Amino acid sequence: MNQMLSEKITNYKPSKTLTAELKRVHFVALIGPAGIGKNMIARELVKLDGRYKKVVSHVTRDPRGSEANGVDFHFEPYSEDQLALIEAQVNKQELVQIAQHPTTGHLYWSDIEAWNPGGFSVLDVLPRAVEDLRRVEFGNRTEIMLAAYPDEWQKWFAQRVAELSQHEADARKKEAILNIEWGLEQNNVEWVVNRAGKLRQTARRIIDIVEGNFDNSSQARRVGEQLLRTIRENQSDMVAASGFEPLTSGL
Repeated sequence: MNQMLSEKITNYKPSKTLTAELKRVHFVALIGPAGIGKNMIARELVKLDGRYKKVVSHVTRDPRGSEANGVDFHFEPYSEDQLALIEAQVNKQELVQIAQHPTTGHLYWSDIEAWNPGGFSVLDVLPRAVEDLRRVEFGNRTEIMLAAYPDEWQKWFAQRVAELSQHEADARKKEAILNIEWGLEQNNVEWVVNRAGKLRQTARRIIDIVEGNFDNSSQARRVGEQLLRTIRENQSDMVAASGFEPLTSGL
């Protein structure tokens, strides 16, 4: 991807026409480390409450596992033609948002048809994308930071990275640390614990938060702190075995 497009993505804002539509959207952001269950939670929210819509973004990567085209994402090729099309949409400010994954380099973007003016739009996002989306003038927004007990997350994470190389898996673990560190520094996110076998309970808790019926996420935040300590300890063990220097966050 050329440097000019990268800069345009960093500074992107939707058009005034799109912004007028987005002022009718209540944006619900799901944030958390890889394997935490963001996509499954988004689908469960849609099942439980017809006012919710999962934002089906476009992405320049191949499907993973049981992911279905048009259901989880619109999978697009990472090609010169596709990048030229994206750049044209960026120039015309036709997209709601666009972001580049910090680990893989793949692009994620959406247009207004993917969103739900007059209702709740759910999107799983990385912290970098959250910062960009805070510049978008949504009618309302709720940012949910997901945590999990360390033993449960480690099982989910292992399943998630099973098909990746060791280098890619290590990068996702570092990314998980940065995700949680970012969440712990925020004052305007609500923490929710996702438990194994309790997907519906997690989704209901999020609905309660969005509707203002639940405002105590301090216990969930402590679970996030516990998860962060565990991942850091595991990373230290991994680094000691490899001989490389540990990751230090600048956040």
